[in-house]
Amino acid sequence: MATNTTETPNKPLKHSGLGLYAIILFLLTLIFQGSYWALLENNDGFILGLMATLGIITPIFGFIMAILEFRRKDRKKLFPLIALISNGLIVFAILLWITLGIAMVLGH
Repeated sequence: MATNTTETPNKPLKHSGLGLYAIILFLLTLIFQGSYWALLENNDGFILGLMATLGIITPIFGFIMAILEFRRKDRKKLFPLIALISNGLIVFAILLWITLGIAMVLGH
C-alpha cells in the first residue's frame, strides 16, 4: 500500500527583496542628507527643501519595508535586519532633531 505524501523538500531560503530595497533607501538617505548639508552653504531654497524632505521620507519608508520583510517566514533575515537598524537609527535621529528644535523654540 503506497502512501500519498505531498511534502516538499526543504528549499534554501531566498534573500529578501524588500530588505535589499530598504538598504538602498538607507543609502539614498545618506546621499540626500549629505546633499542637504552641502546645499546649506549655497542657500538654494527649493533644492534644499526637497533634499530635506526626501531625507526624512526615505528612511521612514525603508524602516516600514524592513519591518514588513522581517515578518516574512520564507526569507533570510540579514538584509531586513541591517535595514531595520540603519533606517531605525536615521528615523530616531530625525525625531530627536525635531524634538530638540521644538524644545529650543519653546524654551525661549
